[in-house]
Parts: sequence; C-alpha cells; structure tokens
Amino acid sequence: MKTTSNVSLNTETGWTFLFFFSSSYVLNQWWKEKDTSKLPSYKEIKGEDEPEQLDEDEDEAYLDQVDEFESKYNFRFEEPGGTKVRLLVALAYVAHRMICAWLWH
Repeated sequence: MKTTSNVSLNTETGWTFLFFFSSSYVLNQWWKEKDTSKLPSYKEIKGEDEPEQLDEDEDEAYLDQVDEFESKYNFRFEEPGGTKVRLLVALAYVAHRMICAWLWH
C-alpha cells in the first residue's frame, strides 16, 4: 500500500473494484435506458426542428462523393509517390524517438 499526501492508494482494492464494476456494467447492461418513454425528442435536445431529409438524387450524389474519397484515401500509398509520405512519417518517428532517448538518458 502506497501513501501519497495523506491519500491511501490500495492497488489491489482498486483493481477488484474495477473488475466488479466493469463486469456488472456489461452483464446488467447498465448503458440501456430502463424506461424509453422518458427519452427526449430531437427538438428538446437541439432546440430546433429536425433537419429535412435529402432526396434520393442528392443522397446518391453524396454517397458517390464519399466512395470516391474513401477509395482515394485507402489507395493513397499505391499511387506514384505515395510511399514518400510513409517514409517521411517513419523518419519523423525515428527522429522523435532519438530526441526523447537523448533527453531522458
């Protein structure tokens, strides 16, 4: 048991509490609302009416833009010069580690 500034820290009791709390939280599903009739509406939370829904064409156009962005992002390293970014990140990481090692030792 460690004592720091008049505060008693018992790590064994802390871990026991954390274990029982987390297991009770999951098994008893404490995150779920018991009474859903008391859930506030969108207007009560935001103070405004619900936004209008997009029509089919606008929705399809938006999804096409999302797909295009995802494909560009996911395949960015397979494009010419894409590995250059990865190399710069690796060099920055190595430099950071070297500086930290030099400062702390």
